[in-house]
Amino acid sequence: MNFMKAFRLENETKIEFGFIFPKIYFDNFSESLIQELTKEKPKVISILSMRKI
Repeated sequence: MNFMKAFRLENETKIEFGFIFPKIYFDNFSESLIQELTKEKPKVISILSMRKI
């Protein structure tokens, strides 16, 4: 059983770019990126490091 149809690139319509962004997305991208990077990160304590074997 062949479930896939034959695909010929030269006969098929071209696929458009898969990602669509709003026009204003990159207007304040650097500002929002800097805000995310300067946020204080919570301290992570590993459960495995607390075990005493």
